Amino acid sequence: MGYYNPMLAYGLEKFIRDAKESGADGFIIPDLPLEEAEEFTSVAGEMPLIQMLAPTSPDERMEAIARNAKGFIYLVSVTGVTGERREISNDLGDLIARVRSHTSAPVCVGFGIGTPEQAKQVGKMADGVIVGTACVKTIGGSQKPIETAKQFAAEFRSALD
Repeated sequence: MGYYNPMLAYGLEKFIRDAKESGADGFIIPDLPLEEAEEFTSVAGEMPLIQMLAPTSPDERMEAIARNAKGFIYLVSVTGVTGERREISNDLGDLIARVRSHTSAPVCVGFGIGTPEQAKQVGKMADGVIVGTACVKTIGGSQKPIETAKQFAAEFRSALD
């Protein structure tokens, strides 16, 4: 996951080649909309460019992204910026159902999920749960990042099992 300009500066062919060699399975590029992604997707080949949808996405946009979905759809659970929230939106189930009405691709939900309990709630509705900010904050503030990352992942995995 990253922004498009650094990838362009690095060189798309080189970036995608290096990403594949490093074990990447796909790309999430929040500032690269579907309408402007042709150059990237032609170079990426079979490696999926994961598109994002939000609560504010109109049905026409959902349909366009669903029609072109590879890998999964990244569903932003809330409007606003990324980061942990105190609770999961009461409307999230309806939003997931709305996206699913346009696609059979897996729907993975991110933004606002910061605790194992929240991940469990979302995991009951979605095909996948994306935890970013809480992970970065927890590991970034640790003196033992590898051990902290393993513990963090284990807590979320346990909640989802």
